[in-house]
Amino acid sequence: MQETKEKEQRSLWQRLFFSGAVRKKNKSHKIAYIAVVAALCVVGNMFEIKFVDVQFSLTLAVSALAGIILGGAFGFVACFLGDLVGFLYNSSGYMY
Repeated sequence: MQETKEKEQRSLWQRLFFSGAVRKKNKSHKIAYIAVVAALCVVGNMFEIKFVDVQFSLTLAVSALAGIILGGAFGFVACFLGDLVGFLYNSSGYMY
C-alpha cells in the first residue's frame, strides 16, 4: 500500500516536470533534444520585430514550445542554455 502511494506521487512529479515524449528516452536522446531546442532558442532570440516604441520577440513562443515538447524541467534547461549562448553571442545588446 505504501509503495503504490509513493509510486503514484513519483509518477505525478515525473508527469508534471517531464514530457511523455522525452521521459522514456535514454540520456543521449535527452541531451540531443535539449541541444536542438536550445539552438532554436538562440535563433528565436535573434529575431525581433520593432515598431516605433514597441518591440516583439519570438523568445516567448520558442520558450513555450520548449516547455510543451520537453516538459518543464528540460524546457527550462534548454531555454536557459539558449539565452546564455545568445547573450554570449551578442552581449552588447545591439541587433544581430
